Amino acid sequence: GDICTEPIAQGATEFFGDFPLSRFAPKHVAILRDRKRETPEAANERTKVLRAVFNWARDPENAIDGVNAN
Repeated sequence: GDICTEPIAQGATEFFGDFPLSRFAPKHVAILRDRKRETPEAANERTKVLRAVFNWARDPENAIDGVNAN
């Protein structure tokens, strides 16, 4: 499934797509990865995609309005 449309916890009404990056922590990457534990390739792909997104966001040239994740 799409990471953005997944609830942050079982039964939660807040979705990862609504989740502020300031609250996103390594445990959340683990949660998203572990939800795909039945398909290890999909779990690894999720981790790779999230790593790429956060690496992209940390690059100063990708800062938005002078705000950066660093």
